[in-house]
Amino acid sequence: SALTSAKALSFHQDMSYVDHPPTMLGLVCVREGYDTKVQTTLLDNREILDLLPQKAVDILRQPRFLIHTSDWVDTAQINAQEKAGRPLLHGATNIHIPVDHANMESLDKEAEWALEQLKLAMKKAPVHNIHFEAGDLLLFSNVRAVHGRTPYTDLRFDGGDRVMNRGYFRKGLTTEERTTRMI
Repeated sequence: SALTSAKALSFHQDMSYVDHPPTMLGLVCVREGYDTKVQTTLLDNREILDLLPQKAVDILRQPRFLIHTSDWVDTAQINAQEKAGRPLLHGATNIHIPVDHANMESLDKEAEWALEQLKLAMKKAPVHNIHFEAGDLLLFSNVRAVHGRTPYTDLRFDGGDRVMNRGYFRKGLTTEERTTRMI
């Protein structure tokens, strides 16, 4: 898994710091590893939003937040939105949440309250747990779900631990990407 350490990965949207995060995310288990208890966790964004007060939803849709990238992210090749305020909620269900929740910054007291409400709702929403075995594939919407990982209970760093690969998919390209990217 990304950021391999024994600790859990908090619920997040992959690449939440870019203008247009991938629409779909695919996770493939190459090797199950020693830890047969570690699980990938999913929350349905619709279930999170159902738990939020409407005022919090309204604030989350406003450009009153910053998302900073983690130190390990190479921002040279991406258009990261760190400098200007941005909403954390786009469209009906797209919640921009980085893997390190400390990388989310509220720009005012109301926005701070809305962010706390979002974190509380994520703690209350039903969790869907998946344990991967070698060859398993999970494809899910990166804009309708957030995901994480339970902590490892048997992580050895000896070459036999769990190995996951991921792939990103996006519905359509922006006008700029259609003219500058080779596909």
